[in-house]
Amino acid sequence: MKKQIKTLMLVVMLIVACMLPVNAADATATLNASKTELYPGDTFTVTMSVTCGEGINGLSTVVSYDQTKLELQKAEVVDTTKWFNLGENLSFDIIHYVSGTETSADMIKLTFKVKAIAEEGTTAKITASNIKLDSDASSNSMKEVGTKEVEISILERLDVSISDYEQEQQGTNKYIHKINPKTLIEKIKGKIQTNGLVKIFKDNIEVLEENIKIATGMEIRISLNNEVLIYKTVIKGDTDGDGDATFNDILQINKHRLNKASLQNEYLKAADLTADGIADFMDILQINKYRLGKTDSL
Repeated sequence: MKKQIKTLMLVVMLIVACMLPVNAADATATLNASKTELYPGDTFTVTMSVTCGEGINGLSTVVSYDQTKLELQKAEVVDTTKWFNLGENLSFDIIHYVSGTETSADMIKLTFKVKAIAEEGTTAKITASNIKLDSDASSNSMKEVGTKEVEISILERLDVSISDYEQEQQGTNKYIHKINPKTLIEKIKGKIQTNGLVKIFKDNIEVLEENIKIATGMEIRISLNNEVLIYKTVIKGDTDGDGDATFNDILQINKHRLNKASLQNEYLKAADLTADGIADFMDILQINKYRLGKTDSL
């Protein structure tokens, strides 16, 4: 249930006499959020800005928000050299402008935190109601601006679970490995449980066909809202990126061990079948057994 609390009650102080009444077109207010899409635990600010052609002397408003989803952490006057709070706490019981000559100003900044228990995939509103601006000391200088609000979206976090295959992170790179040669893309996708969208890329081009072999060097990109997880694929024995372990891969590993070529990153991981950290003759023997049909998998 959305509860409404009075966090801001700003009482006008009249300091300028004998000024003209404020016209409807002369007084406006806006409410702006620093971010409108956030995750539970994120912090953001909401700023109230006002304009008044006759000059701003003070304002009053009542701010409400959904306390089940948001926590008010701080309320402050934006520019304390021009404005000061006459209240006793951060609820702004009274705010007052020194000279009343400013015609446009950011007046109030509220800092909110999205509660950790806030339901993902929902929205929350911050509303400033009964906004009134005052420009001078005359009795008819008060202008009712109305109500302003901002709405934020509480985003759902990306959740990913991968079965059967191993995940590894080195530096900023994430890998999915221990994948057998000739494994189809559709099988890999079937092992990924996620609330996001799964796409496969090769050389930054999306692979739309799922009934083909996944190859070393492809990328699995899983995304939801603003979150993206990128995994580089490592297929056992596939050092040339064709999705299989063949004689060509043996040649590449042999060049690597003789320092005639250098396998790097996911391609080196694909060559290291014995998981001893190097690509050597023992790895070549395993690929040779596989390509000769002496074993079904690597």
